[in-house]
Amino acid sequence: MRKLIILFVLFIISCSSLDKKIEKNKYVFNLSIGSCFKKDKVLIKLNDTILLDNILVTSDEDSGFSNIWMTYYKANKESIMITQLGDKKQMRKTHFDLNTLLLEVYRNNQKNTFYLDLKKGNHIVIDGCDEGYKRKVYINYYNGVITYE
Repeated sequence: MRKLIILFVLFIISCSSLDKKIEKNKYVFNLSIGSCFKKDKVLIKLNDTILLDNILVTSDEDSGFSNIWMTYYKANKESIMITQLGDKKQMRKTHFDLNTLLLEVYRNNQKNTFYLDLKKGNHIVIDGCDEGYKRKVYINYYNGVITYE
């Protein structure tokens, strides 16, 4: 029982330290996986850094989104990328040159390449709706909060 209490306290401390690191950093951009993915194998790279490594993605039919997103924060010399896969969060220190953002999305081994322009929007949604429904992807830019009805 004592070990369980200690583990719980350590968990709470680690969560609060993660939140403090996020609060100190400035939000830069967000990548999320949108609609029309159905058990597709997805790999995502940004400037040769692997963000998602061949995971199966299925979009929610009601919301049009998956439960996967990546958020980039930057403050002073430190930069953090947080990847959210459902209930699991992964945080890592990384740095991206914001002037040259090369996004590579592999959907079922088909490569799609985009140069991101954050002037168009800092919320980038990777959309999987295409005629073949299994290979090509598109990106859409949004500013502000994305809501779905």
